Amino acid sequence: MIKKETIRMCMSMALVTALLVAMMPAQAQLLYTVQGYVYYADGGAPVENGVSVTVTDLDTSAVRSTTTLYGIGFYSVIFGFPATDPVTAGDLLRIEAVRPCFSTTTTVTAAGGPVQEVNLVLQGDTDAPVLSGLKPAAGSCIASSTPEICANYSDISGINISSVRITVDSIDVTGNAMVTATGVCYTPAIGLAEGEHTVMVNASDPCDHQNSTNWAFTVDTVEPTVAFIAPTPANNTEVSVDHVTVAVTVTEEGCGIDTVNLIWNGTVWVEQPPGGFNLFMIADTQFSFDVTGLENGEYSYFVQASDMGGNVGQTETRMITVTKQDYNFTIAFLTGYNLISIPVNDTGVANASALMNKAGAQEVFKWDKSAQAWVAYNALMPPAAAFSIRGGEGYYLRMNSPVTAKFSGTGWESPFNVSLVTGYNLIGVPVNDASITNASTLMNEAGAQEVFKWDKSAQAWVAYNALMPPAAAFSIGGGEGYYLRMCGNAIVTFEGGPWQN
Repeated sequence: MIKKETIRMCMSMALVTALLVAMMPAQAQLLYTVQGYVYYADGGAPVENGVSVTVTDLDTSAVRSTTTLYGIGFYSVIFGFPATDPVTAGDLLRIEAVRPCFSTTTTVTAAGGPVQEVNLVLQGDTDAPVLSGLKPAAGSCIASSTPEICANYSDISGINISSVRITVDSIDVTGNAMVTATGVCYTPAIGLAEGEHTVMVNASDPCDHQNSTNWAFTVDTVEPTVAFIAPTPANNTEVSVDHVTVAVTVTEEGCGIDTVNLIWNGTVWVEQPPGGFNLFMIADTQFSFDVTGLENGEYSYFVQASDMGGNVGQTETRMITVTKQDYNFTIAFLTGYNLISIPVNDTGVANASALMNKAGAQEVFKWDKSAQAWVAYNALMPPAAAFSIRGGEGYYLRMNSPVTAKFSGTGWESPFNVSLVTGYNLIGVPVNDASITNASTLMNEAGAQEVFKWDKSAQAWVAYNALMPPAAAFSIGGGEGYYLRMCGNAIVTFEGGPWQN
């Protein structure tokens, strides 16, 4: 009798659908009905009421939902009313049926209707709840001691809310948390201590499938300590050059340093602007900014450091006044090879091409101390191949005729450090250091074994070493280059005013 009654009801539902289609006006030709029965996996009788069925047209994203009716697991979903979501033949239809602890999903092709029969077979829910949306994020560093600690959960059969547990640092805080069907959140009433904290969340579905997740985050509410160190100018310093170095030490006890920025005249320079500054990390906790291209005037600056938690610390604000003065230095070049250095910071001589043009040279060479080899540049090479010109370095110029060239600019900074490596080093003395007057004092200051200069008149090398009498030590001057032979690495520091002639 049950089977016959089921068939009778099925025929009745089909008849109702057919009558509805026949009674609709002309535009109802867009109606499309998906219907059928929902069975248990064992193939027994259709499921009774309480199964949620959702049909989605994957081609149009139109969605229709219903629940099983009449106590016999029958569902019927009608598209095209309103007529903005019609189903056409060939569309892919995804059909989902869900009841606690059971579900199924199938995809079919729309046959072109107006009625398409699709029966569904439920499968048992074997999956545990999915936990997601962890707050604070796992491994994160936060600047709040009372953060919102949350996790989301979901399950096709729903969540058994009474099963939800949340612990913080192994202490069950569920009683003070907000527990809903989709997630749990807890906010500490008393601030958490600095450092790492662990969280665990457990949840079960009505089918007794349990899942848990645990994670950790770090509380860091203390800002970094930032302090100026040498060679940063003291507050209200007057400088006579167009550049300064700002250096700081950053002390961070929490999650670590994120960014270190120089705020120069109210502008945060996080990248190098034209004629701006370069940022160098001296060590893990020390940072240095080289600010260049300064015009005469007053400037204010301070340094900020942010840690990984977002806490910001900064130095005091300092002022400097730039009153730079340009110096002129003339170098007489002779036909043949000339070994020089750049006596002042002439911004018009930034690379080998500019130096070659200023002197009217045919070729410019520099010495690569790392490779212990010459690097050349001439007019036949592309401009991009022109190497940079710097203070404290020596350069060879090949000339076809005598020329006098004037270099103009501010003096090089003092003190000025020049790095030396094992082997040969081609340097210039960037400032007029009163303690370095001849080859003997230069050799001693640098710890070199031998010093050479180029006699441009004789087109020959002149050497000096410790085995020679002091009277043989040639003099040291501005705008000249010198070769130093080293048996180890060293840094030589020059202090003095700008070269003038």
